[in-house]
Amino acid sequence: MDPICRKGFQYENNVFYALPSPNTRHRRASIDELRTFFRAKASILDQPVNWFKAQLLHYGLPPTDHKSTAAMPLLDALNRDELEVPFHVDVLQLEMKREWERQVKEKEKAKKKSTGTKGVKRKIDDEGVAVSCAGLNLNINLRLGQGDQKKVMVKEEEVAPHGYYSSSLRPGRHGYRMEQQQPPSNLPSSRVTLGLLNGNYKIDSQAFDTRNSGMILCLDGSSIWGEFQLGPIEGILFMPNRPYQIMYAGEGSCFFEWRARDTEMDHVSCGSGEIRFLGNGSVEGSFCGLLPFGYEDCEFWGLRTSGKNETRAARDAWSMRAEYQDLGDEF
Repeated sequence: MDPICRKGFQYENNVFYALPSPNTRHRRASIDELRTFFRAKASILDQPVNWFKAQLLHYGLPPTDHKSTAAMPLLDALNRDELEVPFHVDVLQLEMKREWERQVKEKEKAKKKSTGTKGVKRKIDDEGVAVSCAGLNLNINLRLGQGDQKKVMVKEEEVAPHGYYSSSLRPGRHGYRMEQQQPPSNLPSSRVTLGLLNGNYKIDSQAFDTRNSGMILCLDGSSIWGEFQLGPIEGILFMPNRPYQIMYAGEGSCFFEWRARDTEMDHVSCGSGEIRFLGNGSVEGSFCGLLPFGYEDCEFWGLRTSGKNETRAARDAWSMRAEYQDLGDEF
């Protein structure tokens, strides 16, 4: 069975690899393995540059093709106790793992079908064994109660499209953990309409003067790129997973990573956040660490202002991705 390749990573036989070059792949070394590795200073020379580049990709650090500088970002992050697998890599690994398991199951099913019961059936026919059920009449009466029986309707469980998860991914000190999302007990009888996601949004916040604030969201496959401005803060956000449907207001919650510039202080910062799609174009959420000194979260809320016929965003995902990378180079 061929390995699964996606976005510079590969998954095969329950191992997740980074692809630093077309012909090489390396699994992710754990944080403990990296600490042990860097303690033995002589071992740094034992690994090729592609191994260091693969570890940088695994941990979301800017890759480099120069061996002399490839080890420094990993070592610096370890010394600051900040080395962790980024959210989008965690999600990508989970998606590829599930796809691999699905292919394994399909292969096993196909193998069982190819080695079916044809030989058994032929043996029965050759021996002339006949089984007849003629004359049998089976009547089964079920009495559910004394009153009139009521029809019971079973609603088929809806399955979300590939890449969507009903659980939430929340940031932790050393990565992201999954928490089961519990729906409220007072669910409405009708489903909330998610509405269009692409487009312009007017957003407000008590933390800033938001007269010129806004946000642009643009779908990019199963992910979303966004441009935002809150007062003097201008930046780009990235949601690895978009919502597909919501059963009640607030269910369409997505975590994102952001990078932004404070135009007044000329300072670049980054962090994570959460946005909830409430349906019919309404959103609310928070930026973690966006406020000066990062002591509190910046809460925001807003509404999609693009028309119903405006299905394309005012800015493409490619340009947002490029700006996001440029902001990362300034850290």
